[in-house]
Amino acid sequence: SHRACRISPKLFLSKAFLSSQPTEKLEPWQRWINFNSPFRSENDELNRKRHYFWYVDLKGRFFRQELDKINQNFGELRDTTYTSNLLLSLKPKSPELYPAFPFVAFRYPEQHFIRAADSPVVFSEFRDGLLLVSPLVGFEFQPQKLMIDPTTGRLYYPFQPTEALMKKEEGFMPVAKTQVSNATLDGLIEQNLAVRIAENIRTEDQKDQQNFFLIWNGSEHAITQKSIKK
Repeated sequence: SHRACRISPKLFLSKAFLSSQPTEKLEPWQRWINFNSPFRSENDELNRKRHYFWYVDLKGRFFRQELDKINQNFGELRDTTYTSNLLLSLKPKSPELYPAFPFVAFRYPEQHFIRAADSPVVFSEFRDGLLLVSPLVGFEFQPQKLMIDPTTGRLYYPFQPTEALMKKEEGFMPVAKTQVSNATLDGLIEQNLAVRIAENIRTEDQKDQQNFFLIWNGSEHAITQKSIKK
């Protein structure tokens, strides 16, 4: 079978090349997306390049989008294994390519471009000392790292995917560092979970600003204000 990585992108997407590929010579992924389809729209060509687009809402749900209709969703991605892998490879990208999508995640030869209502990473559950972004991926909660946006009241938790713990038969175990992104990201804490955490937050007025403190396991931690984070 041919190896696409040795073929220039221009030739790879040319009609001459496409028509020269008998079905039996296609890679499995090419048969899966109907690579030899006669349709030539922008979205068809992006599928052939394996560029996919997603929108993440405030609950952390992934919705498929199309580049020419980014204000419209085309179904939710519910496979938690798949979304977990995307989150672990997530990183900010340069704005030159698809500027409406500021994040990219790599999964095998695929490139997934992501935009979000707030952060593309949403912590939706707290269990056994872990903040969970999915039933399969968690991060050890360190209360001194909590952040707040004082203009919105939203809570955030900074992390690196290299710190992730993946659920295995024996429990949550560290991920292989070579298989995940080393970016630093600010994950949004989902509203219902934020309300529970906020029960342990006290405020203090000082001069022209309000300060926030998290009381956790008998200790008090100053909460960094995200809008003025250095």
